[in-house]
Amino acid sequence: MQKNYSIDVVDGITVTRFSKKPELSELIGAMDDVLARGESRLRLWVFEAGINFSYDEIVEIAKHGKVVWPVPSMAAIVVPDDLSFGLARVHDVYREQKGSEVRVFRTETEAIAWLKGEI
Repeated sequence: MQKNYSIDVVDGITVTRFSKKPELSELIGAMDDVLARGESRLRLWVFEAGINFSYDEIVEIAKHGKVVWPVPSMAAIVVPDDLSFGLARVHDVYREQKGSEVRVFRTETEAIAWLKGEI
């Protein structure tokens, strides 16, 4: 089965790009794939078609992130539409963890600048 995402490391940032809206199991699998690749202190998640998770799924994603990601770390989430932006912001609330920062952006340019400490 072909994956709906790609993982690349660009300038020290692990970039995971989804071409279609992911299912919960696929996103959890992608998180585990990123972790298995090694260094993942700076992460960029690009959801080109947006996201559509339930409240319970968002909470599960946030809990999984607290367990697997190294601290300190930063993650930027890029989503194209208002609904996805709002859902990603709900994730931020549940993802709060000392030493870990997660922010939601509309553009990759802005997200990368934040990850690099330029804004």
